[in-house]
Amino acid sequence: MNKHTYLHFKDKRSFYELGICLGLVLLWAYGFYKNGLTYVFLGKLSLFSSLRYIAYPLISLALFAGYSLFKKQKLSLNMVIEALICSLLIPPQFPLWLFFFVVGLYVVLKNILIKYMPHFSFLALYASLVFVLTQVCSITYYNVIEQSIPFLYGTLDIFMGRGIGNYGTTSIFLLLILYGFSATNFYYKRELPIYILASYLVISCLYFLGTGTPISFAFLFNNSLFFGAIVFFLNNSISPVQRKMQILFGCAIGILSFLFTLSHFPEGAYLAILIVNVCYNLYYYLFFKKHILCK
Repeated sequence: MNKHTYLHFKDKRSFYELGICLGLVLLWAYGFYKNGLTYVFLGKLSLFSSLRYIAYPLISLALFAGYSLFKKQKLSLNMVIEALICSLLIPPQFPLWLFFFVVGLYVVLKNILIKYMPHFSFLALYASLVFVLTQVCSITYYNVIEQSIPFLYGTLDIFMGRGIGNYGTTSIFLLLILYGFSATNFYYKRELPIYILASYLVISCLYFLGTGTPISFAFLFNNSLFFGAIVFFLNNSISPVQRKMQILFGCAIGILSFLFTLSHFPEGAYLAILIVNVCYNLYYYLFFKKHILCK
């Protein structure tokens, strides 16, 4: 079903895919702890209510497995990775029925369009669709219960992971561990996340210094951008190969993400990745691929 592969490296592909799966499961487990079990221990949420966070990855995996069964294909680790990523991009208050619809739409559309758009970031499209739906349906990315618990807003907690934002993508610490593992793979474009995050952090610091605004660690540690920059580009077919193009590609995402965050839409980082990826695809098909065909 999926021609996009993650960290393929000759005979060691399964090893890297298993490593990515483990990293994503840890991110989900931490999100479940922060958005479910934490509030159960504090008496603010019933154990039954907290189990809804387990439903997201189960629904996602079931849809991928069901489609594979329908197409008489084997459920690969690559599909499991995508299923886990889809579940990690959902805010805590996102309705389960709407999640079922969005993931099902993603699975079908990607299967139809992948052969025509091999360099397109379907995950960025999916994440952007989720972001738009949260705005249209007035679904907050904030965990409502968390707003009454001050200690969850500490600077260290922002780095280690907090419920605010996407429910399983908020541990920058775990994301950096995943990045370190991924960077050992020869085919992973390890510099690209650095270009994205460095440009975002530099322009953010210049903004704070230039305007005299107090530095906001929540602004700097944009969980959505960290997740998108590290996880989305595990698929190395959706970004440029040339170093100069990678720098331009990464800086464009960083600058657009800054503008979205400045407009109080930090999850707009996914939309920034989608916009730049679309521009890259247009460049590839209008100039690069045409040049190859002419030869």
